[in-house]
Amino acid sequence: MDIVLYLHRHREQIVSKKELLGEVWNYADTDIETRTVDIHILKLRKKITSLVGDTPFIVTVRGEGYRLEFEE
Repeated sequence: MDIVLYLHRHREQIVSKKELLGEVWNYADTDIETRTVDIHILKLRKKITSLVGDTPFIVTVRGEGYRLEFEE
């Protein structure tokens, strides 16, 4: 849930994997290679899809990061 909250607080911008590692998981070294963010985003997308259908709420911006996208 921390990922969704962080993306919501920064919904006007693209959030990088490094930023999520530092801000959500408190990694001191965000330059390490890890699939932590990818795996959690995948799981979140599956949960959201099971609740509301195929509407993409977490959008991948290739080469940059993620953005929360929803209609208010």
